[in-house]
Amino acid sequence: MSRPPAWFSETDVVALDCEMVGVSTDSGAARRPIHKNAVCRVSVVSGSEESGFRVRLDEWVEVDEHIVDFRTRISGVCAEDFAKKKKVRFTEARRRVLALIRGRIVVGHALWNDFEALRIDHPAELVRDTALFARLRPFWRQSLLPSLRLLVRYWFQEELHLSTHDSIEDATAALRLYVIHQVEWEYVFGNRAIPAPRQDDGDGVLPKDVWVVPLVRWPRWPGSHAGTPEPDFGFHVPATAVWPRRRAAEELQKLPL
Repeated sequence: MSRPPAWFSETDVVALDCEMVGVSTDSGAARRPIHKNAVCRVSVVSGSEESGFRVRLDEWVEVDEHIVDFRTRISGVCAEDFAKKKKVRFTEARRRVLALIRGRIVVGHALWNDFEALRIDHPAELVRDTALFARLRPFWRQSLLPSLRLLVRYWFQEELHLSTHDSIEDATAALRLYVIHQVEWEYVFGNRAIPAPRQDDGDGVLPKDVWVVPLVRWPRWPGSHAGTPEPDFGFHVPATAVWPRRRAAEELQKLPL
């Protein structure tokens, strides 16, 4: 069976990931310093398996605060290496990110950390976080937030972070997860947060046919109630059909979680 049409084209979706360092801000003589994350590298990618993934942005970022932890074990970057990097100002990096994500779906893992560090408030209906989408999680980890490494191992049988983290690699991994689950994801998420279009909007954001994907759960072994949601591409409805939010919510409550 051929893959059903995606809800959004490649140009409508980007993936974001940041590498962080720990910084200290002075909270006053009477208080202890506050430690927080600061962006030292930011990457944005787009594309798909078929067309290839493209790096839209990859910049090292100057850190104005006092760096107290380079997190070398995770990032592979030490003070000496970071000093040699060609960097842009934080305001410039943030401006470039905003230009790339404005009006687009942003995919990533634990994106609340990236948005907070970048001081960006992206519309919730345009965020697809692989850490929060429960249907990505292995059946034995439904109640816990999974690591990106676990999701990549589970869905692609590949190892992520063999040495250290890389923001391009992490953004690409999150985008790969979104691409293979896009139809299911947009059915579950989109019908609740985005009203169904009455007609094609003409700019390529939505296809002329919107697939409705009923979800079924198959057991891992006889008698088990644990399993992985599987999309059943059995039917679709035209985009001109109206799917009220109330009905969508009622139907979603019936789905196995």
